[in-house]
Amino acid sequence: MKKYNHITKEQRYTISVCLKKKMSLSKIANLINVNKSTVSREIKRNSNMYRHYVAIDAQQFSEMKKSIPRRPRKLSKADWQEIEQCLKRHWSPKTIAGVREREGKACVSVEWMYHIIRRDKARGGTLYTFLPHHIKHRRRPVGSRIPIFAKTKILAIFAQQCCTSRLNLHIKLSLRRGNKSCGDALWKAKNLLT
Repeated sequence: MKKYNHITKEQRYTISVCLKKKMSLSKIANLINVNKSTVSREIKRNSNMYRHYVAIDAQQFSEMKKSIPRRPRKLSKADWQEIEQCLKRHWSPKTIAGVREREGKACVSVEWMYHIIRRDKARGGTLYTFLPHHIKHRRRPVGSRIPIFAKTKILAIFAQQCCTSRLNLHIKLSLRRGNKSCGDALWKAKNLLT
């Protein structure tokens, strides 16, 4: 396993000076003994709002980013109880997340709150009853498709209501668009009529 080192203050200063001299990223990388992509990433991440790389600003940005945790660790029981109290006041998860973020408190994402509410409902809990709206229930899993035989039945009904010339036009258009399964289903529907 490789060990990665952060860029030091001296290396940032060297990058800044070399950029002012208009040196290439490869030469800068060789000079400070890091990879070219590391230099590129450093410049991209720690440039100021005018897209200029200044060593002092870059160091401050880096230290600031280190002090902010990437994501909050596990919420305490008190935090979860506060979130549940907000839900019982009929607040939506989006409102709860926004208020907690504005107040600087640790919080989880809206999607995760809905996940917890659904899990609570599956276990017989009542958190879902406090939502200001109903949780959408999907009868089929996301991404599943209608089988071809169902398409054929639907298209057969459609074909009975339309004239044959119009059906031929639909078959040609769908095949031109590269929708082979739809074209096959339309062709089967036409054959059912004849």
